[in-house]
Amino acid sequence: MIRSGDDYRASIRDGREVWMNGERITDVTAHPAFRPLVDARARIYDMAHDPATSDLMSYQDADSGERNAVGLKLPHTREDWEQKRRAVDAVMDDLGGVVIRVGDETVGEMWSLYDGRDAVHVEAQVKYEDGRSGIFAGDLRIENAKTFAPAAAERAA
Repeated sequence: MIRSGDDYRASIRDGREVWMNGERITDVTAHPAFRPLVDARARIYDMAHDPATSDLMSYQDADSGERNAVGLKLPHTREDWEQKRRAVDAVMDDLGGVVIRVGDETVGEMWSLYDGRDAVHVEAQVKYEDGRSGIFAGDLRIENAKTFAPAAAERAA
């Protein structure tokens, strides 16, 4: 089940600490710096429920029968990628094309890791609070990877 925009807003009013320029932001859904992005993300959820756009923004999982967000679907075919593009185009048309980063833009990197799951070399520079630093390097192996729709992930936890 895909949550609604109101469900999304409620989920981020959870007491988390958000600070900007030394000011604690008590409600990111109402703060002028965050509200436009929150509203855009909430609209994406609502578009999955809107009869005019639900087929663009969601798909029915063949195994569970549940509707899930297209943005979270693991792409296996060219059509899967085209479906994602149509969803992004629908969002940009709906929002007037003024928001370019709405949360789904990094999902492609996850799919790339999935595709290269046999062996991915990872290097990262690490700096600790006590001033120590170094480089972490290693081969990452991803085995038995599964993707979950948000509701399924909550049930699996």
